[in-house]
Amino acid sequence: MKKLIVTILSVIMLIFCRVQLKVSASPNAQDQELVKEMRQEGYKAVNEAVATFEKENNLNVKLPKEPIKANINLGKTSLKDITIKWFDTESSPPISATLTIRKGTQNQFLNKNNAEVVRLNNGDVGFYKKDKYHTITFTSAGLNYQYSTKATSSMSKEEVINLANHFK
Repeated sequence: MKKLIVTILSVIMLIFCRVQLKVSASPNAQDQELVKEMRQEGYKAVNEAVATFEKENNLNVKLPKEPIKANINLGKTSLKDITIKWFDTESSPPISATLTIRKGTQNQFLNKNNAEVVRLNNGDVGFYKKDKYHTITFTSAGLNYQYSTKATSSMSKEEVINLANHFK
């Protein structure tokens, strides 16, 4: 009887350990799959994307400090813009932030009638809006900048606005 109990406990421990290993390995596999899919969509390392955008458009892009503690960050360029995405897949729930930078001095991102005007630390005017996303947008040095993060994230309006205040 004692042997049977030891055997059953050993089997339970073995099953428990395997389940734990699968759960622990799962986020890494999901992260790798996310990166793979994004690379197939044209995303690459942020510094490569920025260098490509700057070279193709003959301009300099101001980048912010990383807006969240990201374990994945990638960028994608086109002729008219660059999109940078940060993901913190280790937080619960996962958090993501997106920065899109476009050429031009007209604020192309938000209808100003639907947005709240905010003053940034450097004196620039920004526009904040919350719908499905928290969005802050502003124009600086001939470029339009737009941050967005899902409104369901733990970020407050002030934290989202503060993202725009952390450019290098």
